[in-house]
Amino acid sequence: MKYRTLRLLASALALILCAATVSMFPGCAEPGKGDHVDPVSGSYGPVPGQSGAAVPEGAADVTAADVTTTGVTTADINAADITTSEVTTADAAATEVTTADVTASDVTTADVTIADVTTADVTTAEVTTTEVTTAEVTTAEVTTAEVTTANVTTAEVTTADVTTPEVTTAVNTGATPETTPVTTQQTTPPPTPVTGPADGHGLQLADDGLPVSADYGRTFTVRTGGGMRYEWEADEGCGTALNEAVFRRNAAVKERFNIGIDVVADGSDWKKIAGDIQKSIMAGTGAYDLIAGYDGLTRLATAGMLYDLEGLEFIDLDRPWWNDSFRAETEIGGRNYFAVGPISLSMLSSMQCIFFNSDILREADSSFDICQTVRNGGWTADELTRLAAAAWIDRDADNRTTDADRLGFTFNHYSYNTLAFLYASGFDTTPRDADGLPTLPHPSSLRLNDVVERIHKLLYTGKGVMHCHSISEPDISEGNTLFFFGRLKYALNGHASRAENCGFVPVPKITPAQDRYYTPVDPVMNMYCIPADVTNIEEDQVITEALAAESHRTLLPEFFDAVTKGGYSKGSELSQMQGLMYGNLVFDFSLIYRADAPSYPYSLQSALSSGEVSDLYLMLKTEKNQLEKTVMQLLDITD
Repeated sequence: MKYRTLRLLASALALILCAATVSMFPGCAEPGKGDHVDPVSGSYGPVPGQSGAAVPEGAADVTAADVTTTGVTTADINAADITTSEVTTADAAATEVTTADVTASDVTTADVTIADVTTADVTTAEVTTTEVTTAEVTTAEVTTAEVTTANVTTAEVTTADVTTPEVTTAVNTGATPETTPVTTQQTTPPPTPVTGPADGHGLQLADDGLPVSADYGRTFTVRTGGGMRYEWEADEGCGTALNEAVFRRNAAVKERFNIGIDVVADGSDWKKIAGDIQKSIMAGTGAYDLIAGYDGLTRLATAGMLYDLEGLEFIDLDRPWWNDSFRAETEIGGRNYFAVGPISLSMLSSMQCIFFNSDILREADSSFDICQTVRNGGWTADELTRLAAAAWIDRDADNRTTDADRLGFTFNHYSYNTLAFLYASGFDTTPRDADGLPTLPHPSSLRLNDVVERIHKLLYTGKGVMHCHSISEPDISEGNTLFFFGRLKYALNGHASRAENCGFVPVPKITPAQDRYYTPVDPVMNMYCIPADVTNIEEDQVITEALAAESHRTLLPEFFDAVTKGGYSKGSELSQMQGLMYGNLVFDFSLIYRADAPSYPYSLQSALSSGEVSDLYLMLKTEKNQLEKTVMQLLDITD
């Protein structure tokens, strides 16, 4: 990746400087840990891996130009002066501080005594990052009384202190984008920022790190299934606002790189489609530049027929247009062959949630504010069970929950829907072992037993709860059910999209002790990958990254508005629910690679249906062998 070298250089130099400091200042503290930034706060993606990295204390706060041999002593800066949140790897660029800048002879212990420095001399209001530069401050201007523990705060030194002109990626407007090595000077002007209109949701991009433009003069071919063509095919002025956003996304990238985009979208059996693609790759036809699919597509990865996205120069999985939860779940041995994000509209519409009828909810409990309860962290399986029972009306008086009744809660008992509640509990179905590889949880786990028991109670024993085997979705607006479990797509083209009395909330916490809500994603979604036989990998990855970034800017806010009927842009309660859901997506390695190891998800479903974790023992050996085989195939792939 293009930023990895910079990170490693900055970290290495920080450690060298910290070591020099320790030799001069025996009291130097140990490195600490950075704070995690919640992705829901405005930048999507935990966004999930993107911020909060810890840096050795004192690593790069004072450079050789700032303080000379008479300026700072061991009494001036101690472990309390600088915390791990004050200095980041971006503050000390590779060219700013070297081991030659600060030597043991630069700073002595005799220059200043403890009495010279007090905490009251200078406050945070007196010295800011914009007031003092290395050129403005000399040893005569800064005395030991000017630098105190109050001088440097977490607000004074940030990643904004070092700007892109110091270390940037060069722009190559030719056919093959390249990067320049890190140098002491900026030799090429940085790219002109590629910006979109500010939408108020933190989705505006200042710079995607790609060439501003290029004349590729070629066709970029995308292969997907017939049911997913809506992610790519759209004509100007003849569709919904979301279709229009797809058109604008495509048009922007086409104009930027002078390309055409050809979409091959047919078929629905992804095992067969993947087989056809595999034959094409083996023949080296270079027929497809980007593939968007699921299920059997993973066999292309285990066969070594896809590019490792982690190793590509212009695909940056750290950026918010790629989902970091999916990345963490699919990473094997430092490699990743698939990625998802707003470019995958099917992923967005496959987010699973609970729809509700607000009229029935008021009848069941007039004092209950469901959105406020969600925000307060109190939306749990027990609350759903209570409200479902209160809303149930046994219309045929048979003391059983049937289609003739007004239901409290219903869900489609097909595919992997019941598993969604297991994922919503936060239970890791494929935890990582000591080597960082997916494995299986032991069925005797007390946590697994507790979660399975709670889910079984919610889905199969609660009053007013009924599951159906049909894939059709109920008309929740008509007043036949209070709660319905389904995909967010239902809000786009189902009855809920036309009814003012329908809303949605995250899948509830299964246990009250959960730290947050988890949003499961139906596995029928497009994952994106690059086939190994593409004719120009540099151009392909640049175009792919640009499409992903433009999707984040264009498609994501339009999708939010479409789902909430425009409410997202107005800061409505539904927009808050959507943001909370999107910021906490959860995926399962065994479901993503289910074509290679198919039995484990079914065994989990069986345990949930019966309420007995002991059912997992029956298939444990087979499932473990299947999972290990898939992992080993991915590890054995050679470059």
